[in-house]
Amino acid sequence: MSFEEEVLKDFLTEAKESLEKLDEEFVELEQDPQNTEILKSIFRTMHTLKGTAGFFGFKTLEGIAHFAEDILSKLRDGLVVADEEIIDMLLRAVDHIKAIIAHLEDHKQEPVDETYLDFLVELSNFAEKIARRAQGEAPKEEAPKEETQPPSEEVPSEEAPPEPSAEAKGPEEAPPAEEPVREEKPSEERPPAPSEARPEEPKTPKAPPQVSFAETHIRVDVKLLDHLMNLAGELVLARNRLVQLAGEKADPELLRATQNLSLVTTEMQETIMKTRMQPIGNLFNKFPRIVRDLARSTGKKINLHIEGADTELDRSIIEAIKDPLTHLVRNSVDHGIESPEERAQVGKPQVGTLVLRAYHEGGQVVVEIEDDGRGIDVEKIKRKAVERGLISPEEASRMGEREALNLIFRPGFSTAEKVTNISGRGVGMDVVKTNIERLGGSVEIQTVKGAGTTVRIKIPLTLAIVPALIVLSGGERYAIPQVGLKELVNLESQEEIHRIGDSEFYRLRGEIIPIVRLAKILGLPDGEARSLAILTTGTIDFGLLVDEVRDSEEIVVKPLGRLLKGIPVYAGATIMGDGKVALILDVVGLSRYVGFKAEEARRLLEEEGVRRVTEEKQFVLLFKVHPQEQFALPLSLVSRLDKVKAEDLEFVGGKEVVQYKGRSVPVIRLENYLPIQPLPEQEEYNLLLFEEGEKRVAVLVSEIVDSLETDLELDEDIYHTEGILGNRILNGRTTIFVDIYKIIEMYDPEWFQRREVAEPRRILYAEDSTFYAGLVRNYLEAAGFEVDLASNGREAWEKLQQESYDLLITDIEMPEMDGIELAKKVRSDERFRNLPVMVLTSLSGEEIYRKAREAGADEFQIKLDRQAVISAVERLLEESRLKEAAA
Repeated sequence: MSFEEEVLKDFLTEAKESLEKLDEEFVELEQDPQNTEILKSIFRTMHTLKGTAGFFGFKTLEGIAHFAEDILSKLRDGLVVADEEIIDMLLRAVDHIKAIIAHLEDHKQEPVDETYLDFLVELSNFAEKIARRAQGEAPKEEAPKEETQPPSEEVPSEEAPPEPSAEAKGPEEAPPAEEPVREEKPSEERPPAPSEARPEEPKTPKAPPQVSFAETHIRVDVKLLDHLMNLAGELVLARNRLVQLAGEKADPELLRATQNLSLVTTEMQETIMKTRMQPIGNLFNKFPRIVRDLARSTGKKINLHIEGADTELDRSIIEAIKDPLTHLVRNSVDHGIESPEERAQVGKPQVGTLVLRAYHEGGQVVVEIEDDGRGIDVEKIKRKAVERGLISPEEASRMGEREALNLIFRPGFSTAEKVTNISGRGVGMDVVKTNIERLGGSVEIQTVKGAGTTVRIKIPLTLAIVPALIVLSGGERYAIPQVGLKELVNLESQEEIHRIGDSEFYRLRGEIIPIVRLAKILGLPDGEARSLAILTTGTIDFGLLVDEVRDSEEIVVKPLGRLLKGIPVYAGATIMGDGKVALILDVVGLSRYVGFKAEEARRLLEEEGVRRVTEEKQFVLLFKVHPQEQFALPLSLVSRLDKVKAEDLEFVGGKEVVQYKGRSVPVIRLENYLPIQPLPEQEEYNLLLFEEGEKRVAVLVSEIVDSLETDLELDEDIYHTEGILGNRILNGRTTIFVDIYKIIEMYDPEWFQRREVAEPRRILYAEDSTFYAGLVRNYLEAAGFEVDLASNGREAWEKLQQESYDLLITDIEMPEMDGIELAKKVRSDERFRNLPVMVLTSLSGEEIYRKAREAGADEFQIKLDRQAVISAVERLLEESRLKEAAA
């Protein structure tokens, strides 16, 4: 639905409510003509109707409301007293407005009917009559008319509206015979009444069709919605308890009834959630005016682009982010975007660009404030921090870009040369960060000096009912909101944990992750902690060591009592399925216990001679379909592992499905798409669940074998078929690596949204790993792009000399010219000045990101994040197309 349709819908809803109220108010006014409060209320309603009708161009509606407003203004000012004649005419005006509103609701345009035009003429004349009465003029005398003389066919002049004859008016509206003729121009402010020739025969004006509005919208008190949400939360808690009891009883009838109750509860919870959801456009729409005024006051020229205004959020969160978002926008306008003169000096367009963008990502909403201004000078931040004594010169020299940018969030820190009455980049940023983190969200900054800054805010959809991971530590259960959870790691032994002084850390695919022990923080008995939850606040990643990971489930967030409210590691409490309370951990509060910085740990490790792992390794999941064949795929692609009984598998519409967490999930059997041995019949199967946005699909397998970390260098594909990327020997067995994206596409070609383009855009992808080359190429081609592969940077460079491409994607680590060297070579060649470059890697990290930026790459993404890669490709190609069009 477009913005205009949304506004029209709101207008019609409010208009119907106002018109129903007018009927009551007019009756009250007739009984108490001197009641000024009722008069003011009626006048305001009619004025609003007139103004909005004019906005949409509904001329008839605007005219009726205008003349009715004229009459009401005389009543309000006490120049005329509301008598029966006036009330009758105003009520007729309301009836005509009702009929027009009803027609607009059905047809989106005003009715074309002479009834309304005739009434408009009649109402116009009546308004003039009331105006003369208000001025104390004598009644107008009508010229005598011979019975045999036909009505005049003369067209009235533009200066005076036609005056209907006494016979043309209703009996109540006919003016007295002695009323004198008064020639007077109508007010220039009112819309001209329709000018028509007199009818051949006098006639009584038609009455408007009787209208009764159907109630399609109602207004509900926000407190009632909040109470309804609380009741839904209590129902979820009762459902969780019943599910646990039904599992213990193992009664088939009870289990079936519980499943139905669970399904209804989930649907009701989601429906109630929708009543609280509002488009973020309600907040974004205030910024065009703010940006315009700020740009004028600072002498700048700025274009504001709004994207994703229909992205929905809980209303309470929209209210909470209003001030932080306003502060960030003011920052970008005041200190981010340069003056027209400064932009012209560095070769930029004089008009700056500010983008407000919102989109869904991984169960959260991401809001980005992006400007093409001067960017943030990281070195300047370090110097200011040293001057203020926040860090030492040694710390500044070792500090990476991400850590330096985080200094902006220190209270009172600013690099602004002078404080303005608008903002100062850094002033108040600590408040922005605190407010966002209080919602369970995070803030991060990406900047390129001279090119611009992007502030990315991640916030949960709602705060009332959230998915959480249940963990065990010291014999007690705790809940970790999944919005702050990145992944889980199972430790084989405590030797995998490294120590520097009193601090501990873990190496995760080459990245150094600080560790905090939950038992130590809470003063609990230190058990055999083997499970590591990798958490993130948005600005820092760290590992939380717990004894055991139980399961994930939806929890209802309850506020803490007065005695626990001040403890920073707790965000709330919830009631578990067995009726006992579990405390909800605050990820931001836990991060304060991190004992050292990642940069510091990296330096100490280098001094100790510990070699940093740079190989592209991934944790892979090993599984079997038939006992004689072993398969693998990256563990990070799997959303969840679970089990299902054979009797719970159903067939719906010819497709196999399973009920999972209140939803029917389609089931894929790999033997239907790959030349492999079939899945044997079992009483219980394992499920590998995969998610793409709101969609879910499950792969049915016989056994989960193991998970291990390995590089993904594959041997030749022994099957040479779609859906298989290659094979290698793992744990002494030949293991087939499955392309799960291709399998899902073969199952349902419409699963992934495909771009409809007249001519595919050509992409060159430099990748030495056969696994990643096949995986990325397949999902890019499925999205509608044409992909050409190069096995290393040198081969890619040679292909660039021979053929034309729209985008270059390159891996980092490659033999014979790595990705960084290739990107630098491309950027230094004038022929490829406008060729966008994207760097893909399986390793995330600040150092890799920094190298990619320094090499001139336009984008940096993780290979296995299909949706993020495709979105980035589309954005880069669109930006490139716009640049070409502008050139």
